[in-house]
Amino acid sequence: MFKRLLIAVDGSEHSARAVEKAIESIAPELSEVYVEVVYATTSAQTKSSRLSEHELYIRKQNEEEILQPAVERLGEEGIRTEKVVLHGDPAAAISEYANEYEFDCVVVGSRGLNPLQKMVIGSVSRKIVEQIRHPVLVVK
Repeated sequence: MFKRLLIAVDGSEHSARAVEKAIESIAPELSEVYVEVVYATTSAQTKSSRLSEHELYIRKQNEEEILQPAVERLGEEGIRTEKVVLHGDPAAAISEYANEYEFDCVVVGSRGLNPLQKMVIGSVSRKIVEQIRHPVLVVK
């Protein structure tokens, strides 16, 4: 039984399905579970010192728009959650964070990359599976 989960979200339909699968996997003891909902922004977006106050505000709003649906959905089930924003390459940032803390499982959505994209850049979910020491659930 998973009691402490990390769910990585990016605002995509894949991450929404990952949230639903996480809920299914922890039922019926939903109130005993703690979930961290994590969004990782790319390093190109993290140069805070170079951004105006308005640009920082917009970035914060975008992060909130990505995290909030997952947090609300988990809240509907009575699941305790915390929002976390990480900065840097998504796969590396999520993997480093997950390895630093003791999670029972990390849940991520898969991305529908075409074969050429997978060969050239790989997928975030594949990199996470390779780098994280904890069980990882990849949801299609």
